[in-house]
Amino acid sequence: GKPNLMDMGSLMIKPVQRVMKYPLLLCELLNSTPASHPDHKALQDALFAVKNINVNINELKRRKDLVLKYKRNDDDETLKEKFSRLNIHSISKKSKRVTSHLKILTGGEPQVKDQTFNKEEKLFRSLEKTVKLCVKNISLSSQHLQDSIHLAAQNIIGLQEILQDKDDEVNGSLEKRNNTANLCEDLMAQLNKLVLAPLSALQALFSGPLKLIQKRYDKLLDYNSYLQKSTGIELDLAKKDYEALNAQLVEELQVFNRAAKKIVLNCLHCFITLLRDIMSAALQSNSAVVVPVPLSSSSICEVQNQLMEEVHKLNFVKENSSATFIERKLSLEKKKPVPSLVST
Repeated sequence: GKPNLMDMGSLMIKPVQRVMKYPLLLCELLNSTPASHPDHKALQDALFAVKNINVNINELKRRKDLVLKYKRNDDDETLKEKFSRLNIHSISKKSKRVTSHLKILTGGEPQVKDQTFNKEEKLFRSLEKTVKLCVKNISLSSQHLQDSIHLAAQNIIGLQEILQDKDDEVNGSLEKRNNTANLCEDLMAQLNKLVLAPLSALQALFSGPLKLIQKRYDKLLDYNSYLQKSTGIELDLAKKDYEALNAQLVEELQVFNRAAKKIVLNCLHCFITLLRDIMSAALQSNSAVVVPVPLSSSSICEVQNQLMEEVHKLNFVKENSSATFIERKLSLEKKKPVPSLVST
């Protein structure tokens, strides 16, 4: 019958699908090539490079699988499922982790450290706290500001009614109340769109990385425990799990922290600018025209959406139900027509 052969053209058509087979092909070519042949050295180098590529691909897949495995939400599990995972092995593992943690705290056992991870984790937790406080405090401030604007407007209207002619009282008061209502409505709309919505979306993305950070500490305790007592398969497995999670977190935390920091700074800038321009509008409260907030909302929304897209590409925030909801929300916000704003 016809031999089952594959020509080089068909082999190279889909390199991504064939890449894991390249070492076998190159190994056969190398074995069939005499050492004196001029291509022998090139084939050796190619075989070494392709083997390294395969190792990196397998390691990257392993890291991604670990992230998806440990990012599972424990709250979605039933009590029965949680008990089904409880066995002698898991109890022993948790006991060893507690013992290892106590030894590290008392200085009785050295700890494997990664300064880059420690730096990024510290920044990550600081950003989490900052975002949480910003959402809480800005929400309260906006409500207080809205109440203050209404109260100040009532006081001003009361004083003006005393000073102006009786014939103009009704029309003037009604116009100023409408101006104040429009001012508050515009303020709340801009505040929600440019400040609270991005911060709330960002706040929802911290849960996935936090679970992985905790799991990374668990794997570090396992590694420390085996490092002091064991050798062989258990130590190698504990080391691989720890190093895989640690490498993935170091890589993605840097991207996450950089994007989150920019989002927070942009939101704070928008908040301060809104306050400044609201004060300017309040000074012109006698005018029939309410001064609009001079913010380029379309451009800042575009910047924030780009940063969010960068964060959503990270493995430790993918497939998050709350994140998916936020993505849809931001997508709808992006599709809404942006009202034209007058710049000062």
